[in-house]
Amino acid sequence: MPTRDPDIQNIIDFLHGLERELIKPNVLRRHRMVWAHQAADAAFTLEQRFPVEGTLFWPVLNGPHQINVVGGIRQDSDAHIARGGGPALDLPAWTGQRLVPMFDGIVSGFIWDDVACGNGLQYKGTVLGRTWEARYCHMTEIHVSPDVQIEGGQTILGTAGSTGNTEQPHLHIVLWIDGVRVRLEDQPAFQALLQ
Repeated sequence: MPTRDPDIQNIIDFLHGLERELIKPNVLRRHRMVWAHQAADAAFTLEQRFPVEGTLFWPVLNGPHQINVVGGIRQDSDAHIARGGGPALDLPAWTGQRLVPMFDGIVSGFIWDDVACGNGLQYKGTVLGRTWEARYCHMTEIHVSPDVQIEGGQTILGTAGSTGNTEQPHLHIVLWIDGVRVRLEDQPAFQALLQ
């Protein structure tokens, strides 16, 4: 079982003490669940901001943790390869939805008006001692500059959209590890994020 952050434990201890001070039992029962959820949310937020080495962040803020499905077909690497492309993954996103990096790194390049990708960017960083480089495509806006340091899960890279060769907004991701294009969905750190 993971060790709780001391600040979260202090909050939980305070809430338990407050529970004991309440006189009305029905008020206690009604609020106990709310307090437990608030403490759990606070703990999750701290764990998300300070992840264990090798942990990734979900790239679409407030997006469902799943792979996009179009016409009943899961838009994973197999679907992209079947259409003549390389390994890639599509994640659900609406136009204007904010995008963040999956890991800490540096912005390494931009893609403008590409027939397939539309507008996008690339960033790279080190994950578990290996060089990861990710490309995001079909972006409506880009909010970062070249060579800028970015924080996984924190830096707003830009917004999702439907630029390039696509019929609906989504986030298209390509991943290279140590210069080799790979299937993002096969990486254990990414699998841990899927619902």
